[in-house]
Amino acid sequence: MSVETVASGQALSQGAVLDPVTYEVIRHRLWSINDEACTTMVHASGSPVVHASDFNFAMYTPAGDMAVIGMLYMIPVGTMSILVKLILETYHDEIAEGDVFFCNDPYLAAAHQNDVQVVAPFFQNGKILGWTGGCAHQLDVGGMEPGSWCPKATDVHQEGIRIPPVRLMREGKRVHDVWNIILTASRLPFLIEMDLTAMLAANKVAHQRLAELHDRYGSDNVLQAMYTSLDQSESVVREALRSLPDGVYEHTDFLDHDGHTNEIYDVRCVLTKSGEKLTVDLSSSSPQAPGFVNSTKPATIGAIISGLFPLLGADAPSWNDGILRPVEIITAEGTIVHARYPAPVGASSVGAAWCASHAVVAAISKMIATDEHAGAEATATSDGSWPLLNLFGLNRFGEPFGDMFLDPLAWGGGAYQSRDGIDSGGALLGPTGHILDVETKESSTPVLYLWRRERRDTGGAGRYRGGVTIEFAVTPYGVDGLVATLATHGVSQPNCAGLFGGFPGSNSGYEFVRSSDLFDGFARSVIPATMDELPGRHEDLEAKPPMLQLIPGDVLNILPQGGGGIGDPLDRNAESVAEDVGNGRVSRGAAYAVYGVTLNDDLVVEVATTEQARRDALMARLEKAGPSASTSTKHGLAEQDEHESGHADEDTGINYGGVLRLRRHGAGFDVFCDACDCEVGNSEGQWLYNARALELESAELGGQVHVDDRMSITALLCPGCGRALSTTVHRRGKSTAESTRILA
Repeated sequence: MSVETVASGQALSQGAVLDPVTYEVIRHRLWSINDEACTTMVHASGSPVVHASDFNFAMYTPAGDMAVIGMLYMIPVGTMSILVKLILETYHDEIAEGDVFFCNDPYLAAAHQNDVQVVAPFFQNGKILGWTGGCAHQLDVGGMEPGSWCPKATDVHQEGIRIPPVRLMREGKRVHDVWNIILTASRLPFLIEMDLTAMLAANKVAHQRLAELHDRYGSDNVLQAMYTSLDQSESVVREALRSLPDGVYEHTDFLDHDGHTNEIYDVRCVLTKSGEKLTVDLSSSSPQAPGFVNSTKPATIGAIISGLFPLLGADAPSWNDGILRPVEIITAEGTIVHARYPAPVGASSVGAAWCASHAVVAAISKMIATDEHAGAEATATSDGSWPLLNLFGLNRFGEPFGDMFLDPLAWGGGAYQSRDGIDSGGALLGPTGHILDVETKESSTPVLYLWRRERRDTGGAGRYRGGVTIEFAVTPYGVDGLVATLATHGVSQPNCAGLFGGFPGSNSGYEFVRSSDLFDGFARSVIPATMDELPGRHEDLEAKPPMLQLIPGDVLNILPQGGGGIGDPLDRNAESVAEDVGNGRVSRGAAYAVYGVTLNDDLVVEVATTEQARRDALMARLEKAGPSASTSTKHGLAEQDEHESGHADEDTGINYGGVLRLRRHGAGFDVFCDACDCEVGNSEGQWLYNARALELESAELGGQVHVDDRMSITALLCPGCGRALSTTVHRRGKSTAESTRILA
């Protein structure tokens, strides 16, 4: 069947003019339709991970551009756009009304094999007027380990079935042989079948509502509203870019342990802003790994989108492909963010792709920090890493069972330039994501929670504190045993970096006690409050340990990362520190050691003692710090005297991150400490060439942040007053220089 596709930006008839009121009605109706499709997926699915928000739904233009997206798991909205364009390229003349396509191949258009996608063309009068699509994480798609998380995989063929774009439905009729292939590959076929049915239902509901919308307002107007929304989002982003100075902003995130060995990999983002154009370059990231943490290019693009939209598109009327029009994304094949087939990629969504999103968020935050309005939304990083807990076995009724815990979504949110990060704050990666309550989880999963609670001192210290994260401990209950797959990163180093002198949030990890007497203790009314109170064999677990066999009484405590802080902790309002101590988010010891705040027995700030403690801490930093972060002799203190004598422009310049003052000097900027007006660098040489470097110890960071002997956390200090201007997590022995280059 030959069909006609309406190209992006092309109305069905020429000269149509859409009035502003009708445009807004249609635009909001499209959002409502997409929300209804998301709700349909939840109600029709029986999967615990879908009920806990590991899914999404989106609508696309006839050419496959993102038009309306759900505010749930964000990576697939980008990969489904790639999928639609691939289907159009492959099947264009054969696409018929009632066709529905399936794909989970990460080398073509998916985040990883578990994220299955179901997309469908929307027809009106024989023409494709749009596409809809749903994606949901599946608890098992085959592979060498239950749950299809395979840390020991050495190539993609060991990780589960990969299916290119194929028809799940042909002209409204089920393609049974394709369904059978998909279901037979899984250890939990009944869950996949329910989710496939749920995605079909969501597409059907969306198509019914779209047909009603087209019938009421006319296809010309609906398409024009869709394209106008893309144009408006593009216009907002271009205007925002024009208002920012040109520059280069870098951030490197680190991924430890590839599933085989505890290697550390760099995911490096170089963000270049020139006029209205933004280039996101990840090509200098580490070579691909031998293990399953690699990301394919489609997954990385989806992850970059999930980082770009919340910050770059903060003022856009809609999050859609218009935001991406001024953006160029560069990767290099053979790197960890653009793996070459057949590298294993089963954990790409929570591995290298996750780190790519992190690096982009940090780099964009550095860029927008120059703007008085947008800078308030510059954020330290959150969503540090995904501490996977995947359980498999038989449930209390002897039935096959699998579950992936989404509780880590309650990690700490990164601080903003204008406010603290959100405690147990959710994810930029899934803005409306949520977790199930403990009672619901225990009723459907054969485990007992010992606790799920916020963990003290986990938020990155700063003038504005990063959000604290949770910890949660479980043990098998009502069954003989379960199999657990664990995988995370952020054990060797923290990933939630601070900004503008703020400290990173806490590390990720697992705590494990084998063969405790937990249930015997319950019989004696002994309820443990910490892992240390549990007798048994305490075992150290690496970031990606071998699969664990768990029996009742074995206790796993999962530790997600806390959010990064912004600004020097010694500049934090002392009353806010006292409040943090009172509500259990900061310990009394950290209040003094990190924030320089002394409290009496009633948790009231001792003002004079605190002021003196902070002055002493600043001076102690300078005494302990090493030489300037730069070894260059081109710039130095002699040049500082020249600028302070009036060579630089006398205007107050740009406040950058609340810690630096940028003053125009010729074609660039000179950089001064905002607190004491000491010159610390410029845009022509090294950004903070006069800064003093101080390696920070775990106690100075609050006690919950640490690095192994390959990594270091270094603060760059103002040489005049000792304030932290920048704090970086980096490889030991590598440069600690801040890599920002702001140009006039």
